[in-house]
Amino acid sequence: PYAFSARPWELKSVESIDTLDSICSNIRVDIRGYEIMRVLPSINEELNEEWLNDKSRFSFDGLKRQRLCDPLLKKDGKFVQISWVEAFEIILNKLNTTNGNFKGIIGSQCDLESAFMLKSLLSIFGKVDVDNSEGNVSKEIDFEYLYKFNSKISNVELADSCILIGIDPRKEAAILNLHLRKRYINGNFKVANIGSALNLTFPCMHLGSSSDDLIKISQGQHSFCEVLRKSKRPMIVFGSSFLSSFDENTARLIVSFISKNTKALSNDWNGLNHVSFQAGQVGAAEIGLGQNSPKNAYDLVYSVGDAKINRHNSDSFVIYQGHQGNTNALKADLILPGSAYTEKDSTFINLEGRVQKTQKVLLAPGKAKEDYSILS
Repeated sequence: PYAFSARPWELKSVESIDTLDSICSNIRVDIRGYEIMRVLPSINEELNEEWLNDKSRFSFDGLKRQRLCDPLLKKDGKFVQISWVEAFEIILNKLNTTNGNFKGIIGSQCDLESAFMLKSLLSIFGKVDVDNSEGNVSKEIDFEYLYKFNSKISNVELADSCILIGIDPRKEAAILNLHLRKRYINGNFKVANIGSALNLTFPCMHLGSSSDDLIKISQGQHSFCEVLRKSKRPMIVFGSSFLSSFDENTARLIVSFISKNTKALSNDWNGLNHVSFQAGQVGAAEIGLGQNSPKNAYDLVYSVGDAKINRHNSDSFVIYQGHQGNTNALKADLILPGSAYTEKDSTFINLEGRVQKTQKVLLAPGKAKEDYSILS
């Protein structure tokens, strides 16, 4: 904890954004020398106001541990330190010999520039194929309202009812949960959810957890449908877990049925809201990275932004680009050290389409580089 460890006049403050969820709250990072001392919320009345979730506030100390500092190549089951020149030669050789049979994986810390450079790299050597192992790449990206929070965070106070489908806002988007609580305290606001029973900071009616309950609501046969029909500005909020539990097309069809039976879509109100659970999810959709039909075997897998790796084919060559050493890095054949969000100037697009930039607070350790500079 910060208390008794530094004095305010010893600190240098840098304005940035938090990338640990899709809200991308505005933050202020206070440093002393080359060490982050605390992370505080920066006031933004249209987004996080003066609030910040605990994960963003206290997790910065993890950036000092298990950091990747040098390019590593796996030889005989052990990682050997190599130079950047050798690493780039290996990557170029693999791209030239795979005949387009490779895919990319986007992780939770993949910024807009890195996602664009990954798409450009894949398109040069073959078809752009992005894996959906983390459930963060959508099929339907032709229209932006399909993957954004259309009501805007600041307009939650205008809604008069809300139904949550396959999402726990307290864990996935704490600032959204705060705005929902604020609206509930003002009165005349009912909230219900479909999925697991939620322990929110305000009363929430549990409508069920099965697909039958969801179909009843889409057909207008559930008792809560009367509340939605009477609402002038209802909100339908669904998460990525809901899209992954069904086929995405089926899930979106169910949501469209619910919206047609209510006033969720009108000339002055769009209550259809998708909450992505990663900071780079909307940005990937904005530049046209969509989910393709999966294949069983790839000769090369390139993951960016601390991505989750599911290694089904032992013969494939896996490249892991990230800043933290973890179980996913151990599955890789080549490790490229990247930068954390506090160590690079990069762009993120939050869940409502707001474009924001992180600011470089510290230098990356060792020989680590910024993610987009590695891909370029």
